[in-house]
Amino acid sequence: MPSPTAENPPSASFAVTEELTLEELEMRYIRWMLARRNGNRTQCAEALGISLRGLRYKLNALEDDLEDASGDSPEDQPEAPAGN
Repeated sequence: MPSPTAENPPSASFAVTEELTLEELEMRYIRWMLARRNGNRTQCAEALGISLRGLRYKLNALEDDLEDASGDSPEDQPEAPAGN
């Protein structure tokens, strides 16, 4: 799904055209709500009926899941050689 931009604004409605897990659906909806509010996390949290802290927690969990899926976590990175 392309990310909303000035040239590609988020649609006025949220639609699901494929089967998703509840977690995937929640994350897509949060990203859509955030895009509709131009990235304003406070407004997004208010619209979702959750605290700003709760929204941050969900977004951090999303980032962690994306890192795990891509295999780009810091533990997976080779150590840089020590310079002398």
